[in-house]
Amino acid sequence: MNIICCKSTDEAAQEAFRLRYEVFAAERGYGASDADHESRSSSDALDDYAQIYIAMKNGEVIATARTIYSRDCDFRSKLPIELAEAWKIEKFLESFPETLSVASRFAISPKHRGSLAAALIMSRMCADMLDEGIDFLFSTCSTYLIDFYSQLGFRVYSPSYANDVGFATPIISVLRDWSHLKAIESPALRLLEKKKLCAFEHPSVVWFRDTYGNTLNSFVVSHNDLALSKMLAFGAQPELRGARQANIFQAMSAEDIKSITGLGRLFNVSAGQPIIQTMQQDDEMYVVVDGEIIERRLDGELPSLRISSGQVLGEVGLFTGTIRSTDFIAATDVQLASLSRQGLDRLMKTKPELAARLLFNLARLQSLKIIRANQDMLTLYLNLQHE
Repeated sequence: MNIICCKSTDEAAQEAFRLRYEVFAAERGYGASDADHESRSSSDALDDYAQIYIAMKNGEVIATARTIYSRDCDFRSKLPIELAEAWKIEKFLESFPETLSVASRFAISPKHRGSLAAALIMSRMCADMLDEGIDFLFSTCSTYLIDFYSQLGFRVYSPSYANDVGFATPIISVLRDWSHLKAIESPALRLLEKKKLCAFEHPSVVWFRDTYGNTLNSFVVSHNDLALSKMLAFGAQPELRGARQANIFQAMSAEDIKSITGLGRLFNVSAGQPIIQTMQQDDEMYVVVDGEIIERRLDGELPSLRISSGQVLGEVGLFTGTIRSTDFIAATDVQLASLSRQGLDRLMKTKPELAARLLFNLARLQSLKIIRANQDMLTLYLNLQHE
């Protein structure tokens, strides 16, 4: 496998743009304009400032990503506002205006997922950034990919947020933080060792630790005994009739719940923050571990509902990846456990019996939701008849 870096005007980049289209638009159904559909290629204005990275195998582009340096692009005016705010980019620009980089538009062909392509592209990107004097690399990822990026040295330092394709988590790599890479036994440490950058702590590392050290475990955390005990209590509810007794973990053991929730992460959302928004498109489902969420339906024509601990949201997207039709907003501070379609696929392969029980519980929950929706529609109809 060969990793190359090029500019947006190079022919190789055009192959990368076509792969982007196949992954983001044709496969996932988002991120493309009418012009993109016509050319079956996906690019944007930021590509003019970017280093386009491409993984080649047997003459075929199988993966791509891009980086953009703050010295080449005015982040204040060019980056989308929601990204700049999520990354807290202004604070970094004040102290390190010339040594920032963002990575985005990562795409890998379906038949090469799980290969070394992603890690090899990331390694080449980081090597180039170190040579160019870059200190920080920003990106975002879905919750199910946090473990993958964490092993490469990325950390969650800012709260997750809802965007047009789902729930995104801002992540950052402090490129010269060799002590962190050593502590997590990351293969990325070898790159710093090779470049002899492990002799002292770089000023960027000290600044980041002083600025964000106390918040690094505030937003996304690994599963713990406290969360497990709460979820085990959900599944231990007695099997009684009625919608309120249905539960995703019904009749499951602690080991079963760990197997399911261990496929994702726990993350915290502050009161008032959106979790799922109408017109989003993603394939993740969430279990409410703690707190309450407001579900707003049909522009307020139907009553808002409160979703409490033990209940789920987003399960239709888990199966279909279709556009969301309901807003979900944190009514209180909330802790959520996530499950992605990729995680469900893995569970079906490794523990099919457990996956069958999970799917049965989800089917039961969804059936009860349909009954509730039909009842609400009937109530709305009857109320309209009497006006």
